[in-house]
Amino acid sequence: MEITNTVTGDLFVAGNKVTVDGTVADSLRIAAGTVDLSSTVFGNVLIVADVVNINQAAKILGHTNIYANKITISGALNGETTIRGSEVVLNGTLNNQANIQATKITTGATANITKTADFSAEIFSLDAKTQGTTNITTHTLANKEAVQKNKQVEHKFNSFIRSYFFFVVIGILLILIWPTWSGRVITEMQNNPKKTWFKGAIYFFAAPTVLLMLIFTLVGIPLAVLGALFYLVSLALGKLFAGAYLGHFLVQKGKFQNEKKQQIICLIVGYFILSVLMQLPWLGWLIMILAVLWGAGGMIEAHKTRPKMIATKTKKANSTKPKKKAVKK
Repeated sequence: MEITNTVTGDLFVAGNKVTVDGTVADSLRIAAGTVDLSSTVFGNVLIVADVVNINQAAKILGHTNIYANKITISGALNGETTIRGSEVVLNGTLNNQANIQATKITTGATANITKTADFSAEIFSLDAKTQGTTNITTHTLANKEAVQKNKQVEHKFNSFIRSYFFFVVIGILLILIWPTWSGRVITEMQNNPKKTWFKGAIYFFAAPTVLLMLIFTLVGIPLAVLGALFYLVSLALGKLFAGAYLGHFLVQKGKFQNEKKQQIICLIVGYFILSVLMQLPWLGWLIMILAVLWGAGGMIEAHKTRPKMIATKTKKANSTKPKKKAVKK
């Protein structure tokens, strides 16, 4: 199929071999075996083919996207360019940002790159002029995969650091505001490990069921939303207290005279180790779930024992009051 006349609008073409010699006033989209383009296209170009030849007389003013096996660029590409192929030969001009990825990239003496270009390939065959161009970045595909892997590792590390400091700050605030309750949670986890594990597991599985039942009631929807928020926060605090409990084994008891300072140091040390353990492959998720269950159970037990402790203190205070002597009339 050969297009020789001027096309005033968009052009969509599909065929075995497509030749475009006429001007296209808007966008051009082609799916073919072989494509030869020798005219001006004022819009964007999308070509999916086996062989693509952008000849010397061709000029593309819009964005260019080409996906083919063998691609030869001899004309001018003025818009942003994305090319994916097996072999790419560049003899023309790139007047805008370009990203080219192929098995082999070759540039000839007439190649002209005026903007930034990113080339990724297994094999490069660049002429001296292209090699001296400072706005070209080249990556071998193996190196690019290594760079992407390093970026993923860096992103994971940054996420770990941000998460750690966020939860440590929350834990420090809890210790400063409610030091007695925070200490009681750790005490319950230590004195009643089975009970805290069991109640944490019940809470972990039962609470979502109750919240789901509330959703089906008109009045219960707001309660379900608030309950879900409370549930998520409590689980997050659960692993925080599990880390603090771990720190109590690692930091010498009574090393700091200030009880709050002792709790804060235990939290910082213990939660860091727990955070590292939660990053382990396969075991990390299991460790996190167990930590959440234990910490949540500790909070439940600490809340239950609070009234008893207050009542005991009140009883002791009443018993120490001097009895009034009876006054004889």
